[in-house]
Amino acid sequence: MHNPASDEAAVDAAARLIADVKQPLDLPELTVRVGGSSGVTIFPDHCRSAEEAFEHADYALYHAKLTRRGAVILFTQALATEIAYRSLVEQEIKRADLDREFHLAFQPLWCESGRRTYGFEVLARWDSPVLGPVRPDVFIPVAERCGMIGALTLSIFSRALKAASAWPDDVLLSFNLSIKDIEAPQILEGLLEILARSGFDPHRLVFELTETAVMQKLQIAAGNIRRLRDLGIGVALDDFGVGQSNLGQIHRLPVSALKIDRSFIADICESTVSCNIIRTLNDLARNLDCACIIEGVETQEQAAVLKALGLTLFQGYFFGRPMSEAAALDRLQSEYASSHAA
Repeated sequence: MHNPASDEAAVDAAARLIADVKQPLDLPELTVRVGGSSGVTIFPDHCRSAEEAFEHADYALYHAKLTRRGAVILFTQALATEIAYRSLVEQEIKRADLDREFHLAFQPLWCESGRRTYGFEVLARWDSPVLGPVRPDVFIPVAERCGMIGALTLSIFSRALKAASAWPDDVLLSFNLSIKDIEAPQILEGLLEILARSGFDPHRLVFELTETAVMQKLQIAAGNIRRLRDLGIGVALDDFGVGQSNLGQIHRLPVSALKIDRSFIADICESTVSCNIIRTLNDLARNLDCACIIEGVETQEQAAVLKALGLTLFQGYFFGRPMSEAAALDRLQSEYASSHAA
């Protein structure tokens, strides 16, 4: 746009374009719907060259797709600061000693019917000697964009298997994969090679993929999920309910668990609607012959309501915060001792 009346006018123009794109296209055999997101920058307010304008608009677009898919994001000074920080993160992660700088945390998965910890989800934590602690929601997208995610995934996975090998044989290890991991043959093959060398029972392993990531690469993801399931490895759809899947797609994915996003239980103690949604999602999981795990349980009140609805598998601060490898082993040993004392 030449000389928009204001920043808002440029944003409104982009929003109108997205709205036009979203209009359904009626074809003889089906109706096609297309979505869009947009990044907007203003010259010369936010940039000083055509190259910089494109870079800033592209980053704003990336931010929209990452945080508010389908929205318009205007490039701001806050985003400029974020670009500079992420550039530093990229520099440091490329020269990081992955095995020394990244450490593991384990968050319990709780089974109410057995009154025990039935598994742990492994989480990566990075303490950079230059940047200090870097959040996973920062370093993981950076690692994906700069091609480091494969090396990071393989390093974390190898150490996670080693830690889990000290657990009882009926305790699961749940490990997060990004869409880059699942769509890149060399990463998936690397994971399976590490698993084979470790001697760890594949039936004790669950790979977690976000619903949104799977829907972005549905065909590739579906084929690889079937391959993992054939090997005895579980596959859980993480953050379920906030993506854009439908029943026609979900039933083709041989997943072993649905992990219901925490947003559905935020007001479950006060909301009948939230209770009905959780009950419906639990029924869906049962009909798909897979487990239903509720994420983000933080209070005793939430846990009580969910148990009354028939849920038995939970994760969240109420049942245990992420902990060190030693603390996870201590928790399992304590539970074992208590159960045998009883």
